[in-house]
Amino acid sequence: MTDEELRDVLSELRSVRADGSAVEAKAAASGLPKSLRETLSAFSNSPGGGVVVLGADERQEFAVTVITNPGKMQADFASMCNTMEPPVRANVDIQQVDGLDVLVAEIPELPPDAKPCYHVGAGLMNGAYIRSGDSDQRLTQYEVLMLRASAGRPREDLQPVPDGDISELDAGLVEPLITTYRCPNVPSSRA
Repeated sequence: MTDEELRDVLSELRSVRADGSAVEAKAAASGLPKSLRETLSAFSNSPGGGVVVLGADERQEFAVTVITNPGKMQADFASMCNTMEPPVRANVDIQQVDGLDVLVAEIPELPPDAKPCYHVGAGLMNGAYIRSGDSDQRLTQYEVLMLRASAGRPREDLQPVPDGDISELDAGLVEPLITTYRCPNVPSSRA
């Protein structure tokens, strides 16, 4: 994230006076908040991932605050990412805003076959979250099981075939398929 993008993110947070579905800001003056694991899970499981900004205090209208040891915080953040399953591979940088250090971490969304991301210490059923508005919501057992069931589904059939041509398809199979989907209540002429 560039310095200008970070300033835009902070400006947006200040204008709406709340975190967003893709941005979480925390003061983190005394170190990493424990709730950060929930956010790592939530962003990893949510479309598009998200950004964590440490050193911006929501209670002070997202004013940039002092983080005492940014280098240690960056190392601790990377270690926390490794307590997740699968490990979160965040892009973590220290940037400056108004002369103060801010830790910015971009959390990528996991591919469907790797979800759900969860905190190992809490376990799969208690440590998996998703982002909803400006909060991290624990996934229900049903949601966890559905993500796991979807993980093994092959997705190759969604990819275009390079140099493919419609003439390569068997018209005797394609026509009944198209008819079925266009008119689901009309019986196919093929038995």
